[in-house]
Amino acid sequence: MGKRFKNGLVLGKFMPIHKGHIHAILEAAKQCEYVYVMLCTRLCEPIDGNKREKWIKSIFKDNDQIIIVHCKDDLPQYPEDDINFWHIWNEVVHSRVPDLDAVFGSEEYINPFAWHLGVEPILVNINRKTVSVSATDIRTDPFGNWEHIPKVVKEEYRLKIAIVGPESTGKSTLCDQLADHYDGIRVEEYGRWYTENRVDPKNLKPEDFDHIASEHHQMMLMSEYESAKKGSKYVFMDTEAIVTRTFLSMYEEMHGWYKTDVGEDVTYYMEKIDSLMKLQMFGHGYNKSGMIDLYLLTYPDLDWEDDGNRDFGEKDKRLLSFLRIKTQLDVNNCRYHIIKGKGDDRLSNAKLLIDLAERDMREKDWHKLSFDR
Repeated sequence: MGKRFKNGLVLGKFMPIHKGHIHAILEAAKQCEYVYVMLCTRLCEPIDGNKREKWIKSIFKDNDQIIIVHCKDDLPQYPEDDINFWHIWNEVVHSRVPDLDAVFGSEEYINPFAWHLGVEPILVNINRKTVSVSATDIRTDPFGNWEHIPKVVKEEYRLKIAIVGPESTGKSTLCDQLADHYDGIRVEEYGRWYTENRVDPKNLKPEDFDHIASEHHQMMLMSEYESAKKGSKYVFMDTEAIVTRTFLSMYEEMHGWYKTDVGEDVTYYMEKIDSLMKLQMFGHGYNKSGMIDLYLLTYPDLDWEDDGNRDFGEKDKRLLSFLRIKTQLDVNNCRYHIIKGKGDDRLSNAKLLIDLAERDMREKDWHKLSFDR
């Protein structure tokens, strides 16, 4: 039996695409030979349009029936925005979708929109009774609507937290506690494993720090795969490149490397670690959000514990490493909180700051964004 329509259209910002959108697209596919998914984006929007296009293509990559059309024109969003609103949209849609027969959507605006296009309106998931979620719901409270977010989109909202700080300030303990509390993925400190199993801290060379930073970066990348597979909302990282960079500078001063030929190696490896640090902070390509959303900087207010793998127990050196890490966070405009307190107070303070940060990072001035209802 043939399909009711040849070509159908599902139009939206898909900011982000969610299971309600997917339901509408698949319902359209049941009635159409081909479904054109028209993604409309503008540069002013908080989620990059190319990223949204990649999400949609990933979701429907195995369905030749669904065709993605990305419209990047800065178009009026409401009829009252431009006297030629309907004419503009008529031209835009028909220039991109040949022989259109029907428009599918879950909102009443589909009716006048289809009328001006000269095609049939088909309402699906009316009043969101089948899939009760909107893009605004997800942007406002992604964790509360986690089940409605496709796996490929969850990375946009997953909260990635790095625990950084001087030696013996409870980083590993805090990372474990937070991962347990929030049921998150944990990225262990590679440097600790390396100095316990491969090289005595007293014999570390500049190239060892580069190796530590590189291996830990790979573990961070693997955590993205693990968190996507598990569907976790949180990732907790026990240190990252800033900490490795800081300790390279501390060991350089302790051994006097800058006075010898090794000093050239320090500069070379420092630059390599800097590149990883920037990548973790700012990301690359279409993904500008970086690999870390929030840093928790542990203050050296805990008693020093010499576990045989630590070299900077003096009060002034612990404070120096704290200030160097803080300086890197400040100059790179990173989002961070300083964690103080002992015992349960330290954990409670961290949990409070994470909850506040999660809320603050998700609350945006969305009311200025229109057409995505």
